[in-house]
Amino acid sequence: MMPTDPPSILLVDDEPSVLFVLSAILQEEGYVVECAKDGLSALEIFREKRCDLLVTDFSMPGMNGEELAKEIRATFPDFPIILITGYRKPGIKAELFDFVLEKPFPNQSLLGATKTCLLKAQLWSSISHSV
Repeated sequence: MMPTDPPSILLVDDEPSVLFVLSAILQEEGYVVECAKDGLSALEIFREKRCDLLVTDFSMPGMNGEELAKEIRATFPDFPIILITGYRKPGIKAELFDFVLEKPFPNQSLLGATKTCLLKAQLWSSISHSV
């Protein structure tokens, strides 16, 4: 059997301490993590590198998490996206996201959502390749 690359996660938050902590949690589980400090930087990274999952904050300067999700979903409608937010703002389009986690959340909530999203993406990929 050929070894497979570990899943790659694009993590986006404008708070460096949040990026540091969440990145460490995900890397400890064996994921490859790319970090971006805002939506525009994340979009650049997304276009340049292969990633399997987007985990994004909502409130960021420039392009917020919802705008980032809309940009990605316009081209990749089934791409898995997790929203992390410090406050649940009325009007957030929850349908853009596979999961919405409100800060602070237990590590296991992030890891569970991550595993679920990656499994769903893997299943969709195998179905689309077999058709």
